[in-house]
Amino acid sequence: MSQENVEIVRRAFELWNRRDVDGALEIAADDIAMDWSNSIGPAKGVHRGREEVRKFWMSFLDAFESMHWEPEEVIELDPSRVLVATHLRARGRGSGVEVDASGAQLWTVRDGQLQSVKLFQSKAEALEAAGLPE
Repeated sequence: MSQENVEIVRRAFELWNRRDVDGALEIAADDIAMDWSNSIGPAKGVHRGREEVRKFWMSFLDAFESMHWEPEEVIELDPSRVLVATHLRARGRGSGVEVDASGAQLWTVRDGQLQSVKLFQSKAEALEAAGLPE
C-alpha cells in the first residue's frame, strides 16, 4: 500500500505543476490539511478542507506566472507517511522576481487520499518531525 502512497504524492506534484488544482484536489480527502506554518514567506498558515486549500493554491497561481515544484527525493517513511525533499523555482507575475528554494514536505496518505501535508525548510527538519534520524 505504501508504494501506492508514494505514487499518489508524485501525482499530486504533477498536477500542481500543471496548475491543475481541481485535479489535485480530486485525490485529496475532504478535510485535507495543508500546514505551511513553517513557511518563511507570506503564505504562512494552516489551510483546512478542499476549499481553503483551493484558495491557498489559487493565490500562488495568481502571484506567479511560472512555478515548478520538483520532488527531488521521495522517501516512504511508513505505510501512511511520505517525505519529499523539494526544489521550487518560480517567477513572480508582473515583478519577474525569481524564487529558487529548497525544502521538504511530510505527506500523510490514507485510503488512497491525501490527508495532510506539512512544509519544512529542510529534509533534516522533516525527518526530525517524523521522529527519524537524518
